[in-house]
Amino acid sequence: DDMATMMRQLFARNPPLDSATIAESFSPVSVTRDGLAAFGSPWEFNFTQSANGVPFWIRGKAGELGGYRSQMALFPEIHLGVFVCVMLDDVDSESVW
Repeated sequence: DDMATMMRQLFARNPPLDSATIAESFSPVSVTRDGLAAFGSPWEFNFTQSANGVPFWIRGKAGELGGYRSQMALFPEIHLGVFVCVMLDDVDSESVW
């Protein structure tokens, strides 16, 4: 619920943070040589194209603890955020991911 609230606030018409701050956080700082990945703060970026050929960055963040993994992906261009949280009980996380 907290992650959904955070994503709604990032995409809000009147966000709680200054719009320049949000725009800066959604911009890559360092792009890899092949141009398909980048890094910023706090996101990891992957470059892709939509079905109609429009290029955009997927902003993501992932984390893992013993028996638990979460992944968030943001698509600000289309105001879409996805958050997945998985409990990995009695499963070797290396073989799953």
